[in-house]
Amino acid sequence: AILAAARDAGATTIVVGMPRSLSGRDGPAARAAMTEVDALRELAEPVGVQVDTYDERLTTVIAHRRLDAANVKHRARKNVVDQVAAAVMLQSYLDRGR
Repeated sequence: AILAAARDAGATTIVVGMPRSLSGRDGPAARAAMTEVDALRELAEPVGVQVDTYDERLTTVIAHRRLDAANVKHRARKNVVDQVAAAVMLQSYLDRGR
């Protein structure tokens, strides 16, 4: 589904957040994510879609701060905090390439 959505959108890269610990180590969640990334790469690379990983540490903290600044009520946050955190991660990924 992710690969099909990327191809439909004309994307050439899929960015996957890596849930590393605050110390930067790969724990069980990061290892599980990497297994999924490897499987996705096997499908994506033959059709010209690159799969990159990016450290997602602190993106949820940043998302909450942005939602605070936008005066989003705490009840409404649970519906959007992951989306905002994903946007933070993707923007950081894009900025890194500049």
